[in-house]
Amino acid sequence: MAAQCRALVVTLLLVLMAGLPAPANALSAYEDVTGQTSAEDVIARAGELFTPQATSSLGFSDSVWWLRIELANEAPVPKTYAIAFEYPLMSRVDAYIRTGGGIELQRNGYDIPISQRGFTHENPVFAVDLAAGEAATAFVRIDNRYATHLDHEVLELPALMQWLGQLDSTATFFLTAMGVLISYNLFVFISTRDRVYGYYLLYLSGALLATVATFNRTGPSEFLNTHVIHLVFIGGDFLYVAAFLFIATIFKDVATPQTRRVTRYMVWLVLAHLPVMLYDAAFAMKVYALYGTGFVITACLVWLTWHAYRQRHPLAKFIAVGWGVFLVSTAFYILSLAGITSVRFQHAFSYGAVVEGLIFSMVLAYRIRLDEDNLNAAQTRLREINAQQGQVIEAQIASLEAAKLEAERASYAKSAFLANMSHEIRTPMNAIIGMSHLLRRTRLTADQTDKLDSLEGAGRHLLETINAVLDLSKIEAGKLELEETPIHLDEIVDGVVSLVSANANAKGLQLVTHVVPFSEGLLGDPTRLKQAMLNYLSNAVKYTASGSITLTLEVLEKSATDAVIRVEVSDTGVGIAPETLSRLFSAFEQADNSTTRKYGGTGLGLAITRKIATIMGGDAGATSEIGKGSTFWFTVRLRRTDGEYVKPPAKIPPDVEAELRQAFSGAHILLADDEPINRMITTAFLEEVGLSVDEAEDGLQAVELAARHAYDLILMDMQMPNMDGLEATRRIRQLSGERRVPILAMTANAFAEDKAQCIEAGMDDFLSKPVVPEVLYAMLLERLRKAPRE
Repeated sequence: MAAQCRALVVTLLLVLMAGLPAPANALSAYEDVTGQTSAEDVIARAGELFTPQATSSLGFSDSVWWLRIELANEAPVPKTYAIAFEYPLMSRVDAYIRTGGGIELQRNGYDIPISQRGFTHENPVFAVDLAAGEAATAFVRIDNRYATHLDHEVLELPALMQWLGQLDSTATFFLTAMGVLISYNLFVFISTRDRVYGYYLLYLSGALLATVATFNRTGPSEFLNTHVIHLVFIGGDFLYVAAFLFIATIFKDVATPQTRRVTRYMVWLVLAHLPVMLYDAAFAMKVYALYGTGFVITACLVWLTWHAYRQRHPLAKFIAVGWGVFLVSTAFYILSLAGITSVRFQHAFSYGAVVEGLIFSMVLAYRIRLDEDNLNAAQTRLREINAQQGQVIEAQIASLEAAKLEAERASYAKSAFLANMSHEIRTPMNAIIGMSHLLRRTRLTADQTDKLDSLEGAGRHLLETINAVLDLSKIEAGKLELEETPIHLDEIVDGVVSLVSANANAKGLQLVTHVVPFSEGLLGDPTRLKQAMLNYLSNAVKYTASGSITLTLEVLEKSATDAVIRVEVSDTGVGIAPETLSRLFSAFEQADNSTTRKYGGTGLGLAITRKIATIMGGDAGATSEIGKGSTFWFTVRLRRTDGEYVKPPAKIPPDVEAELRQAFSGAHILLADDEPINRMITTAFLEEVGLSVDEAEDGLQAVELAARHAYDLILMDMQMPNMDGLEATRRIRQLSGERRVPILAMTANAFAEDKAQCIEAGMDDFLSKPVVPEVLYAMLLERLRKAPRE
């Protein structure tokens, strides 16, 4: 790559040296400083005005220059001669040609519309027809706003066409070379979408625009021809902006905050400079602005390249070679324009732009190769890392699988522990609550009644605690299954209020309800909804010493498929500090450590309420102020149904005991339970309503009794020695034949999966301990009604 760049530099220098035209012939010129001298005065005083001119490069001159050119046809036949100026950027050139027939005026230059020029070409050309032996003198007036060059040739017509052809070929070569570079890099940009190529395309486009203007190859458009100098300025601005963006992107890997800042400042400098180029300001101001900005920009570009070179960027030295070519060619061009040297470097910029474009194109191609090498190295390294990490990942997967298995075991152990604890606690709880129920039916003194009330209250509190722990465990394990049955909000509110009204009245609290009517049918889990409301209301009654408690239920939003319900409970209680309010919805959390001692409770109610609300598609929260009370709220999303809500019949008839005794007195019941006390209590419940009871201590005895007797209904415990209730049920179903005796699970196992196992084994319903007599009687009445009788 470095050898190729050096070869291009040498080629450029050779082209520049070989392509320089020979110094112009001795010129006879007159400088009209005021620009007011008329053609008649110049022609009349030619002998005293015109003096030999040492150089043809006059630079940026405000004067009007006159040339005196002698022509003579020494041939015996008429000939056409031409005065052709090599420099195309001449704004106004008028030729006064004096022959024996008088003076003819021909106009040229890019200020003159193409249609009004004496000779249609980008370069100023004037044709002179001379007869045999005729002579002529041409007085050429040059008024140029840009740099002035007096280089010209006097040629016969055939030589003129050849000379112009050489100029056109030179321009065509450079324009074609720039076009090829632009096309190639446009193809690469479209293929790669790399911003570097986009900026480089802008850079080449600016150089091409400036080159087109330098050669004055703007086509037949009179507008472009008369504004060709502005195209030089605009092309230069595009070149500056694109050069900075191009270099900044190339060297972004080694960029620093300082280089980024300089790049940003330079881009803004060029953009601020552009209006000066477009505005119709003094021409000299535009020239100085263009070259002054160019000097600053070039210095900064060199600095950026030097910075990248010091950072050992692999492309920095090649970019430096490209900039070196461009700077050398541009310096030659500016020296020629400014008239500092008489040697003509008018097309040095174009040569330098082409060679620099070739170098930068090679640099970008080399960059692609470097990127490919880096990519291949990265891929190789990645494969090595993958190979090294493979074993680590496999070990991690094995560890994760072991951890997952351990977690599953722990979860299973937790569930088994909770199920076992639930069973072990509910079994004696069934005896306590059942015995309390039986005792209440005997004759008791007032003191005994108070003690029995305390006993039942403690039992209920213990049962609520067990249920709360189980509910929380189910929710956290993702095993809480919601029902989707028709519900009515008024009924749920009335039921909840009735449960807490006695305690509220005992404390002198006022219970207020505000329920927004909602007559459409809703589907949801009424039990869980009631549980969430009851948690809030129970806490409000517990923590409110005086005042009122308000339960508000409203519909926040509704659509064609569902409705969002908000439940809010406000009280005038003690209030909660802001720093502790956020912790209340966590399990086992209360406002402070003294709360448990003063009011009791486990701190599970609020956590369960939030989790229920979340499962139902809502949320829960609270606001409070110390000494002014609290407001707890939750939202749920319930599915809507077509039609209005129809109130279902009561699950427990008003006098279920009397109805059961009247309709099914003497019905034969089999009770299978391994706990003697539970058997005694349940038998007492059944005999109170006139039912006949046989007892079995385990599943094996239950199967034997079922084989000998035709029972009307069987109550079956789940966990029993010798044979559990599930297996006993399966064997009884095999014995029963066509007659299906109702089998009800009555067990201390309270999980949903326990109920599912019972139903799968062939049982008809499920009743968890401790047994409430009214619920037991209602279930017996329902099942005996449906059961076939002998």
